[in-house]
Amino acid sequence: MEKEVDDSHKEYIEGIIKTAVPLVFGALGGTISYLLDPSNPENNLGWLMLGIVILAQVLVYPRFSIDPKAFKFKDWFYASFMTFISWFVVWALLLMAFTP
Repeated sequence: MEKEVDDSHKEYIEGIIKTAVPLVFGALGGTISYLLDPSNPENNLGWLMLGIVILAQVLVYPRFSIDPKAFKFKDWFYASFMTFISWFVVWALLLMAFTP
């Protein structure tokens, strides 16, 4: 019984990490996308930065004892979608707030 509780607790913590990492990376990517060229939101540097931060997550998950090789399509889709949403919201807010 105790092993089941430990496993469910570990899965819960992994779920939080699998949500927090994409959100942080997306926000970081949105900020960097804005800083690369704040006067021209129509450039492709933002999309490039989004791709970079999605791929960079592969390097971070092992630090949290999560094996990215064990991710299934559903996991990568979720991480990519959360990163995209966070990136888009932060970039859009920065563009609206600081672009004349």
